[in-house]
Amino acid sequence: MASRRSTGHARRGSLDLVEGLEDGKAAYVLVVHHCLMDGGAAQQLLAFVQNRDPDVRLPWPDAGARPGADPPRPLPGVFSGAVATAGLARRSVSLATKAARVRPRAALGYAASMARVLAPPPATPSPLMNRGRRVAWRFGTAECELADLKAAGKAAGGTINDAYVAGILGGIRRYHLRADAPLGDIPMSMPVSMRIEGDQSGGNRFAAAFFAGPTSVDDPVKRIQLLRKTVSRMQTEPALDFFSVLLPVANRVPQALTAGAFIAMQARADLTVSNVPGVPWGIHMAGSRVERMLCFGALPGSALTTVLCSYDGHCSIGINCDGGSFAEPDLLFSDLQEGLDEVLALGS
Repeated sequence: MASRRSTGHARRGSLDLVEGLEDGKAAYVLVVHHCLMDGGAAQQLLAFVQNRDPDVRLPWPDAGARPGADPPRPLPGVFSGAVATAGLARRSVSLATKAARVRPRAALGYAASMARVLAPPPATPSPLMNRGRRVAWRFGTAECELADLKAAGKAAGGTINDAYVAGILGGIRRYHLRADAPLGDIPMSMPVSMRIEGDQSGGNRFAAAFFAGPTSVDDPVKRIQLLRKTVSRMQTEPALDFFSVLLPVANRVPQALTAGAFIAMQARADLTVSNVPGVPWGIHMAGSRVERMLCFGALPGSALTTVLCSYDGHCSIGINCDGGSFAEPDLLFSDLQEGLDEVLALGS
């Protein structure tokens, strides 16, 4: 029987070690609240406990820490980015104000961009994915090789991310067809990394892009091409990272209002997809080689969240769906894998 050792705090996060798995293997589960860091920052955090040398064995934290004891000091640079975000936002507001005075045309362009970014996705929510939200979370996985996904994207004129998202949309299409449910394009959201070289580690450096996911398109090649065109357009929007500009104002507004506004904005999407580039080589933890890395995202108002994490040439997709919207989650997981396989076939 598997045993579990845990350290950390439920509100901030925790690191659990699960032992006694099949073939003498073990797993570790890192839970971190999104207010502390995004997927990219989580990978930076893992770099402190993982290494390429199997002989390096870092001690496991004491699971019996006394309540009320001094909390551990944060790792250098990991959480400092969260503190720096407010300063960055203040500078952004200052620059935006100066731009409005000096370059009114640029300010108008930014306002028009913000209107496009905040506009609801031009798609009708799926009735199948909007029944009984917030009932329970169900977790599953899908797998593929990174080289195969890259070849599939390239064959259709897209990127790795385009191929991945096209496969997820193909799986959603299959699930709807199986249930004989009406299906057009669905509203979806996708985090876009705003990290640049020189940024401090940790914190959140992403913006959410909302657009219509082409689930109505049967041809996976056309699906990839539509995604490439849409995502490219969204990435060039000047106001894509508008939330960082509004952060100082949001911090002074009652939490209930800001939380409600954020949830309402996220609830416009049926699907949330994310892509977290992981370590490109094999790593070890406590002397044992890490075989797989899986990332599971929360449901920020959407009915389904998928997160692709690449590691050592392999892609693992963590799937989190709302059990109230998907009555047969196992069938959904199977359909998502088949939708991914359909896209992978393009590369061969």
